[in-house]
Amino acid sequence: TFGDVRDYTQGMLQNHPAMPIVDDAEDQLAWQQEVDVMRQAMNELNTLEKRVIRAVYDMSLRDDSGAELARRLGVHRSQVSRRHQSAMSKLRDAMRSIRKQTIEFFKKD
Repeated sequence: TFGDVRDYTQGMLQNHPAMPIVDDAEDQLAWQQEVDVMRQAMNELNTLEKRVIRAVYDMSLRDDSGAELARRLGVHRSQVSRRHQSAMSKLRDAMRSIRKQTIEFFKKD
C-alpha cells in the first residue's frame, strides 16, 4: 500500500548513511520538500519499478549479492541493473516534472 511505501521510504532515507545531516530549520524544510517530491514521483512508478528501487537500496543496506537480489525480484541477474536504471530515469523525470509544476503554480500569483 502507499502507506507502507511511504513509511519504508521515510525510514530508508532517514537511516541511509548517504543521506545528509540536516542542521537547521531551513535545511530541514528544504529536505522535507525534496522527500515529498520523491514520494509523489514514486507514485508514478509501476509496482515492479517500485520493487526494483526498493530492492536495490535494501541491497546496499544489507549487502546482498546481485544474484540474491535478482532471485528476490524474480528476474534474471542481468535484468536487475537495466530495470534499476530505467526506474531511476523515470523517477528523476517525474521529480523534475513535479518541481516544474510547483514552480509554475507559484509563478501564477
